[in-house]
Amino acid sequence: MRIKLSVVVGLSAALVGVAACASQPPVTTAQQGLVADGLLLGEPCAPPCWQGLVPGASTLEDIDYVLSTSPYVARGSVYRDSYGDILSVLWRPRWQSPADNRFVVRGKLLQDIQMYVEPDVTIGQVVDRWGPPEKFQAGRSMHPEPVYIAVDLFYRGLGMMVELELSADDPELTREEEIVRVHYFQPAPLDEVLAGLVWGKGAVLGDDQVKALQHWLEGWEDWKGYGHVELTYQFGAE
Repeated sequence: MRIKLSVVVGLSAALVGVAACASQPPVTTAQQGLVADGLLLGEPCAPPCWQGLVPGASTLEDIDYVLSTSPYVARGSVYRDSYGDILSVLWRPRWQSPADNRFVVRGKLLQDIQMYVEPDVTIGQVVDRWGPPEKFQAGRSMHPEPVYIAVDLFYRGLGMMVELELSADDPELTREEEIVRVHYFQPAPLDEVLAGLVWGKGAVLGDDQVKALQHWLEGWEDWKGYGHVELTYQFGAE
């Protein structure tokens, strides 16, 4: 089994979408920059910080305050879901989002921020702003249809991963490809990040867990730039 960002998103219990309440004011251009402003401009703070929330430092109370006071959060969209020692705080922005954004909390601290990015934010803009990623992985989606190639790009120093979805017929990564989702976490080497997302930061791993982690790491390669994308892993591969 390989691990990718969309798999990490699904590690907790199955989620039920919550529609935002009606009778809200129209979404403005400023509100559409909810994720992009931080990602590209560093405003009001740069990755891995978002709206003042920082993985490894912010508490559940901090999260509740930001979501309850932010004009960008759709009313009635915030809810919680727990699985083991994982608490997920889910919400939707005012602009139309394909699914819920999520804050993952372990040990009373924010561990992981997972957010969908507004349309028209491209990988070229991210690379221009922050430079090339250290690592990438690419694999065919697990969903029966529509099939696509999921590409994940890892920025160690920023505590960030970005995810794209490419055509399965001829996966070509260009500057114009749009970012689908971003993850923010405490900056750390890739193995520590993956282990933390699955088992919790600082967890002591058993032999089977170490073996699984090593297997996942085999699916990551050095960034090769733009162009045709070769798959680096197959789901279900041993």
